[in-house]
Amino acid sequence: PSAYLNLGDPSVLSEALRHIARRCYEGVTTRLPPVGSVKLQRIAVSSYSRSGAILSTLLSNPRKDPAFMNDSLREVYAFDVMLDEYDGKTVVKTKKQGYDELWTKLKTWQGQDPDKRIRLYSAEPGTVSGVYQELIQRLKSHGGGYHNPSVKFSRFNGALRADGSRYSGL
Repeated sequence: PSAYLNLGDPSVLSEALRHIARRCYEGVTTRLPPVGSVKLQRIAVSSYSRSGAILSTLLSNPRKDPAFMNDSLREVYAFDVMLDEYDGKTVVKTKKQGYDELWTKLKTWQGQDPDKRIRLYSAEPGTVSGVYQELIQRLKSHGGGYHNPSVKFSRFNGALRADGSRYSGL
């Protein structure tokens, strides 16, 4: 698990992606190009659940690889990221506080570039309530996406799973 924490460093992530691209090229052509010849273009990163912390770290370190963060990274997807923090038994940061911090970092990364896409998915309306206040206006400014207030976040609450247990807490 500690190896993945380094992916929050843009220079490490971009290097890893270049090596993956080299190996893919080698698999198709049987030639391995030099790392320096690999140009990253439209990159999308995605996080789910606790990996949201790695995404948050990535967005906190744009100066470690400005070309990657400004030119290559074009899309960010966050699926039910959980950014709460505990110090032993004490809550140091709530889910809402963590999500609000992530949202601030995402807006800074996106700036006024409508080609940089942010996609957020959450089943916890309380966690993302601060984002709702800005979402409609940002969608008008940056285009794409949508907000569908008719989707009921709690539609799974109390529903039966295949094994007979119930969904809860969403």
